[in-house]
Amino acid sequence: MKTTSRNLNFFRQLKQDEVLALQEIRAVNLRKNKRIEHINKSRGLNQKHQSLIVFQNDWIGEELSKHNEYLITNISPANKVCILIDIALNTSIPLAVPATLAIDKYLIENYRCYSHSALFNENTLFGFKNNLQSPSEQLQLATLKVFNNLTQLDIRFLPGLGSLNLFPILINFLESSNQEIFTETLGVVYNFLVDHPPTNKECSILLRKFNNVYKDEHFTEQNIRWLAYLLKILPYKQLSNDLRDEAFKFVSKLIYSKNDDTLLQALDALHKLISCDGFKSDLSTFAIKLLKHADHIKKQIQITVYQLMQDLIRAEEGYAQNLINMGIIDKIIGILEKRDNDKLEKEACSCLSRIFEGTEDQIASVLSNKKLQFEKILNHPNKAVIFEGIWCLMNILKSKSKPLIVKIVHSGVLYELLKIVKNIQHDPYLRYIFDILKRYCKFLKENLSADEWDDIRCKFFQDECVQVLSQIQNMRTSTHYFQSYHEFLDIIELDETLEVSLKTPVLFNFS
Repeated sequence: MKTTSRNLNFFRQLKQDEVLALQEIRAVNLRKNKRIEHINKSRGLNQKHQSLIVFQNDWIGEELSKHNEYLITNISPANKVCILIDIALNTSIPLAVPATLAIDKYLIENYRCYSHSALFNENTLFGFKNNLQSPSEQLQLATLKVFNNLTQLDIRFLPGLGSLNLFPILINFLESSNQEIFTETLGVVYNFLVDHPPTNKECSILLRKFNNVYKDEHFTEQNIRWLAYLLKILPYKQLSNDLRDEAFKFVSKLIYSKNDDTLLQALDALHKLISCDGFKSDLSTFAIKLLKHADHIKKQIQITVYQLMQDLIRAEEGYAQNLINMGIIDKIIGILEKRDNDKLEKEACSCLSRIFEGTEDQIASVLSNKKLQFEKILNHPNKAVIFEGIWCLMNILKSKSKPLIVKIVHSGVLYELLKIVKNIQHDPYLRYIFDILKRYCKFLKENLSADEWDDIRCKFFQDECVQVLSQIQNMRTSTHYFQSYHEFLDIIELDETLEVSLKTPVLFNFS
């Protein structure tokens, strides 16, 4: 019977040498896999993290590939980074610089990776700190770039960063004449202080170093922007008045910046400064400049400007009158009419409410503006604007000025305020509305003649107001506004005097 080669090979046994060779290959591969698993486990890396890491071979220069050929092989990216870290910390400067720059590129591409805490442990960070003190400016700059990326990561993934005490070294770099090192240092200082707030002593040292930004070799738009970011994050509430005044000198210069990002950070810094208790400075010079920024093309800057104006109105006496004289009311009315940003509308109307907290003359000058119509404010589609409009009415009442209150009432505001109740379902707002109506009516009843009060009172029982009152009667009254509503009704309704009956009471005889 003829047999095929397949049948012959089926019964052929492997030679002893081939069997040993195959066993050795399997054992070597098994040891390699076990070793890789052990290394990844000790570094906190798993297969999922490995697949997320991006590493490009073109980051490795010729000098690095000659020094360690594993950098251009197919080993895992994390192992390549470990080799680069070893080269950066333990070799000569000509090799340490390109290795550090390659690590910087790796951090930029993998800023969302969660394996940095395993690769950059406390010993590694301490080694990079030593490289900052290297005599080579190239290595210093490359290491600063690495720290600039590391300080932007979540502090939870790099717990050893806070114990490095980087601040003294970074402060010394702010004396450097090298523009690249100076700019990179400002970025590292900002990123570091975001998660590690400075002490009063550190703030004092930092503010003195800020003067170097205005030197000719360092006066660039990027450095000015970093200065604005740093001023924004300083803990002003814990600083002394002298340090606040020192910071204010820099902020007052940045307000005039043409860069939008720098301007926004400076406005935020000024907002934090003014909100501090006991801070006093001449802020009247900012009235004109802030009003120009109120028309800025970027909405976020406009919002910040109006928030800042609210603080300035309360902090600086006479500031509100300066804003009124320069046409702030017309700008607020224009914003409310455009209806293109709810947040901006709310802040602008809130600024108007702060102005109404001022003197009687200020309130009178605002009410004299014919463009200002409370009817439009109370019927605005933005409920935050409606609420701020109600605050405006309350502030007018707090002035206790009879002419102003009578003027605002004769414009029909109280009746319009009652009409908007049907569109508001929020109980606290309803309570607040009825409380204002009650207070206005109580003031008018006490300060006007009977005929004048009767004219105002009777209008609440005409036309649409009657429908609103009847609608409220049919609503499920809540304990939030029930009391204020009935107190309001008690004031506007006629007082009826009951005649005393003089008839002899009928005595019931139960016998």
